Amino acid sequence: MEVKSIVAVTLIERPVNVVWEYFINPSDIQKWLINAQGYCCIDAVNDVRENGVYHFQMQHPQTQALFEIKGTYVQVIPQQILVATTEQGKKITTEFQQIDENTIVRETSALQDGASHSVLKEVREYILNSFKKYVESQPIV
Repeated sequence: MEVKSIVAVTLIERPVNVVWEYFINPSDIQKWLINAQGYCCIDAVNDVRENGVYHFQMQHPQTQALFEIKGTYVQVIPQQILVATTEQGKKITTEFQQIDENTIVRETSALQDGASHSVLKEVREYILNSFKKYVESQPIV
């Protein structure tokens, strides 16, 4: 089965050390992890180390429908790269690159044959844009 990738990129107007902390901190994840269908993160566990696990519980505020996102980190280089695999075995690579006082966040996700590339790309871009808005709305310290 051929594996293709989805790439989503955003530029955040904050230094990489700040962006990294907002990306990995469970209490912050609960504030920015929102998808286009309205699901919000109601619980986050994020053990950011090699072989550490992540578990995000998502809930729709109107229907109360739930789903979970689970996986394991396989590579962690703080403020540079996170490589994870989902429970389903899909690989997700998130890269952080500082440019001046800004940070480029680039996420590459594996896409199995038969999945809609355009829909999944929109989902990943929506989530990254939600993250960008959250980080840039926080006070500069």
